[in-house]
Amino acid sequence: RSDYDAKFSLPFIVATAIAKRRFTLADLDDDCLVDPELLELASKVSCQNDPNPTFPKYFHGEVIIQTKDGRTLRKREDINRGADERPLSVSDVEAKFRDNVSLVAGTDVADRVLNAVMSLPTTKNSRDFVEALTTK
Repeated sequence: RSDYDAKFSLPFIVATAIAKRRFTLADLDDDCLVDPELLELASKVSCQNDPNPTFPKYFHGEVIIQTKDGRTLRKREDINRGADERPLSVSDVEAKFRDNVSLVAGTDVADRVLNAVMSLPTTKNSRDFVEALTTK
C-alpha cells in the first residue's frame, strides 16, 4: 500500500507507535510500509467505535493492549492534545513544525522558516520576513 493509505490505517499507526514509541510522518517512509514486524503487529490490532463519541468537540480514544503474559494495559484520552482545554505548548508546536518541514525541505530550511515566523512580532517590515524565507 501507499503512505497515503497508511496515514488512515489505524492498525498501522497503532502498531508503529507501539513498536517505535512514537509516530510521525517520517514513519510513513517506504521502509516502514513494508517492515514485516510492523505489518505483523498491525495485523493484531482491532478497532471498535466508541458508543459514546464526543466528536467533533474532541478526538478522544482508548488503547487496550493484551500482553502475551496476560496483562491488560489501558490508556484513555478523553480530551485530545491540541484541544482548547489541553493546548500544545509552544515547544510542542515548534517540534511538530520542524519534524514535518524537515521531511520535505531539510532541517536548515525548517529552522530558518520557524525563526522567521517566530520573529514576526518584532519584524519591522514584510521585506525582512520575505528575505528570511527566501534566503538560501
